[in-house]
Amino acid sequence: SRTLGAQDYHRIKPIAQQGLWLSLAVGLAGALLLRSVSPILQWMDVAQELRPLVEGYLNALSWGIPGAALFLSLRSYTEAMAHTRPVLLISVAGLLINIPSNYLFIYGGLGLPAMGAVGCGWATTLVFWAMTLMMGLYIRRHSAYRPARLSLNPLHVEPNTAWYILRLGLPVGLSIFFEASIFAVIALLISSLGPEVVAGHQIALNFTSLLFMIPLSLALPVTVRVGNARGR
Repeated sequence: SRTLGAQDYHRIKPIAQQGLWLSLAVGLAGALLLRSVSPILQWMDVAQELRPLVEGYLNALSWGIPGAALFLSLRSYTEAMAHTRPVLLISVAGLLINIPSNYLFIYGGLGLPAMGAVGCGWATTLVFWAMTLMMGLYIRRHSAYRPARLSLNPLHVEPNTAWYILRLGLPVGLSIFFEASIFAVIALLISSLGPEVVAGHQIALNFTSLLFMIPLSLALPVTVRVGNARGR
């Protein structure tokens, strides 16, 4: 957004590429972390009957974490370009894909076996990668990105720029991570109280997440506008 405000269009693509490399690295690290939670579940004394479900769900979800990270990077690129409509359209499309895919993976159908809670993880992975592909195709084809269209040709690797983005984004990312993960940790801590209590906690959490979207949705455009103003 800062380089856009300065009309320094030739720098937008190299900077956005560094964001893609960082998101891919973080996504792979997150996938490895989700596939290594067994000792953590044991240490947290998660109910024995829930552990296979939690591990199966997280293993399935881990395949989608790199896709989610890449989608967030592409979303940040298009938001910084002041073109927010595809974020809305693709998010709605992801929701429309999520509903039937959850049903099919959880309960089975169209040749898919019923996988229960684990199927929910696979459905989420499918949605993450579908949204990433849709966003990539939109950016590649829409004329709004013509002044600084994102592509991997030529390939830019700029360690200093990547390090700057990491230093700038890490505090923001960690704050959002802890704000979101604390509720997931609580769900694990109360798992010994039974699935009904955990389900009730998740329902209440949905309302909290809805309220959290209001300040978050205000913060994102304000950040972009400040970047534009600083560039100008």
